[in-house]
Amino acid sequence: MSSFFKILIFSCSLMLLFNACNDFSSSEKVLHIDLNNDWYFSQNNSDQWYVAQVPGCVHTDLFNNNLIPDPYFGINENFLQSIGKSNWTYKKTFSLDSLVLNKEELYLVFEGLDTYADVYLNGNLILSANNMFRTWKVRCNNLLKINNNELIVKFKSVFAVDIPKWQKAKYRLKACDNNDQADTMISMYARKAPFHYGWDWGPRFITYGIWKPVYIEAWNYAKINDIRITNNEINNTTASLNANVEIEASQNCNIEIDITINKKHYRKSQLIYKGNNIVSVPLKIDNPILWWTNNLGGQYLYTIKTDLRKDKVLIDSKIFEYGIRDLKIVREKDSLGTSFYVKLNGIPVFMKGANYIPQDNFQNRVTSDKYENIIKAAVEANMNMLRVWGGGIYENDIFYDLCDKYGILVWQDLMFACSMYPNDTDFYQNIKHEIIDNVKRLRNHPSIALWCGNNECEAGWESWGWKNDLSVNEQNEYFENYKKLFYELIPHTIDSLDERYYHFGSPNTGFNNIEINNGDNHYWGVWHGNASFSQFKNNIGRFVSEYGFQALPEISSIKKFTNPLDRNIKSIIMLNHQRCMADKRKDKSYGYKIIEKYMINEYGIIPEDFNQYIYLSQILQAKALKTAIESHRLNMGYCMGTLYWQLNDCWPVVSWSSIDYYGKWKASHFQVKKSYNPFLIVFNDEKDSIKLYVVSDNLKKIDASLQIKILDFNGKNIWNNSENIFIEPLRTTLKYIIPKNEILSKVELNKVFLYAEAINDNKIIASNSYFFVSDKELDLPQVEIFKELKKADFGYILILRSTKLIRNVMIKIENIDYQLSDNYFDLLPDMPVNINIFTKTTQEKVGENIEFFTLNELKRLK
Repeated sequence: MSSFFKILIFSCSLMLLFNACNDFSSSEKVLHIDLNNDWYFSQNNSDQWYVAQVPGCVHTDLFNNNLIPDPYFGINENFLQSIGKSNWTYKKTFSLDSLVLNKEELYLVFEGLDTYADVYLNGNLILSANNMFRTWKVRCNNLLKINNNELIVKFKSVFAVDIPKWQKAKYRLKACDNNDQADTMISMYARKAPFHYGWDWGPRFITYGIWKPVYIEAWNYAKINDIRITNNEINNTTASLNANVEIEASQNCNIEIDITINKKHYRKSQLIYKGNNIVSVPLKIDNPILWWTNNLGGQYLYTIKTDLRKDKVLIDSKIFEYGIRDLKIVREKDSLGTSFYVKLNGIPVFMKGANYIPQDNFQNRVTSDKYENIIKAAVEANMNMLRVWGGGIYENDIFYDLCDKYGILVWQDLMFACSMYPNDTDFYQNIKHEIIDNVKRLRNHPSIALWCGNNECEAGWESWGWKNDLSVNEQNEYFENYKKLFYELIPHTIDSLDERYYHFGSPNTGFNNIEINNGDNHYWGVWHGNASFSQFKNNIGRFVSEYGFQALPEISSIKKFTNPLDRNIKSIIMLNHQRCMADKRKDKSYGYKIIEKYMINEYGIIPEDFNQYIYLSQILQAKALKTAIESHRLNMGYCMGTLYWQLNDCWPVVSWSSIDYYGKWKASHFQVKKSYNPFLIVFNDEKDSIKLYVVSDNLKKIDASLQIKILDFNGKNIWNNSENIFIEPLRTTLKYIIPKNEILSKVELNKVFLYAEAINDNKIIASNSYFFVSDKELDLPQVEIFKELKKADFGYILILRSTKLIRNVMIKIENIDYQLSDNYFDLLPDMPVNINIFTKTTQEKVGENIEFFTLNELKRLK
């Protein structure tokens, strides 16, 4: 045989051996068989089946099959309540190949079932689920076959399951009237998203379905169940970490773990035993790049890849990103009370953000683009924290991934809100598993700042009359059980899983001015208490985790859920989409009444025109948030966080949101972007003077030129001053005192204003205006706006000029899709403003459709 053929035969043998090894390797890996497709659903006792979407829910499945109208349009909500009172069944058939069936371990995994569900596999009841927030895994080795596997999920109505609990209860468990919008309140009995039952900004859609992915997991020998990274020590030169790898084994065997971080390997071999095992692998990273919040530094994420091998064959692998940071919640007693602040990488950081609710009542409608858009909107508004509020859901992984990526810390509530809760053993065990599932899922995210037990449950018990119908013994019994849940079971469970700070409940100081010097507080004196906006300045907590004001969404959004005749606040449609109600939900116009009271107080007018009403509600909301945020940031050091209520909506509604359901920014979001700017000028009006402060969230001291002017509304200079200043990092400092009598004694205060700006490297890094009288007293001039439209890569630059003061300029461009860099702003005399218009529409169409509306015009229509 020639040498050529010998080489050829040898090479072919090597290839066969290599391919055989590859086949062996691939056959040993953990398999995930997606079961999300080809589902059908039916109402129980019906022979009619329809195509279903998984992940999904029954409401969207009914809508997609043209069986119900748009749930959000008009008052359709009222006609769809029977859906939640019915039982529903989902089914599918599927096949498997022998490679799957020959695995040692076969598990059926549901990442989310909403809520009470019996699961049948090939006629066998394998699971009875009772918690929307848990992951359900069922071993099904002897139940699967190659062809015609039938999977059936039967959802039971919460009414069928929970009304009997309500009937048997020793005493009535209470919730807020607007939050469980029914005479028989049962929301607290189900581990289901509380807002599904209604809220004071949300509809009542009690839905069911397979709301997260479902799949089969098949494996031999062992698999990685979880990886927990913990910080031992972090400094400028070294990050000492630990990887605790949780491995489930089907037999005793020797394994090797190989963890790769930035091409560096950390290996460990160990004998593991049948069942669950924890293998600890020390990690050391030299010169670590730390993770910082938005506007404070970069968000470097290390890629951590963990391979599991048996006999040198790869059998499982996990990969995720991890940010190295040292974060503490500092609660220390001081001369003023007890602090509450975030210390990130050794730096006390002022938190600027908002409360976040689910983006839709039907979670499957929330696309990855919607997640990206809402987080980017928070970043654009200079936020560094969002609170995932406790009446919604533990968010999907993509939400936390984006917060990691963009530097947004997450205050993570557990899913308890504004309610009393049961105290039986089964309920507590259910909650324990819920906490385990979600803390393990989320704990490696650098964005998670803290865990919080609940929203307003304790405050509601103390302040909302829930205890009034209970005897003293029943009150004592309930509150002891409350403490067992939120002060014992939950924190003990979390402590075994994660080292983060646990906050028993928010607020921990009660409402309004109760113990406002200790921890976080919710201030609702403005809005619910009818207090003036100035009271924001007198009710500043150590960390203000809720406050807010309502506004209507813009007219383009309202048009999507109304007919033309419905577009007034007295229409049944607009009343239905305003859920801040009073008198046990009988007074449906209550929210509008509050808005109108503040319209009169602040502007002296309630517009009759619907578009003008929308406009005024929006600048009113913006003014409220501006006043609150400036007050909180002015007191940096004492106050170290401000989270307004709320960032977003779950359906089209009049609410406290700064971004409406359709993603449109209200005036308030544009204002928040300015008020959360890293540098902020704040004026504080005192008896004989106005003090000018500069707030800095920057890590470094910088120099700036401070320009201060008093102008009349026609641009005439009354007084000016220029100072070279240093802006100290991470603090608020007094920079100038303006004597009132000396400067203002000879001017009409309703015709002049104060303006200041700080300039660094020829850029305005902060600016603000101050008016000496209320908006309703201002004598604003007639509108005079000159515009110029220039082409740009992103769309257009709109240049606006005026020789007069124009207040709250609203730009509206009809019939096109666009986004603006700013809106509802003041156009100052002889100070041009450049507005970026992000659109793909032609310049001619943009130019001919631009419209303006201003406070100047509104006041003249009075």
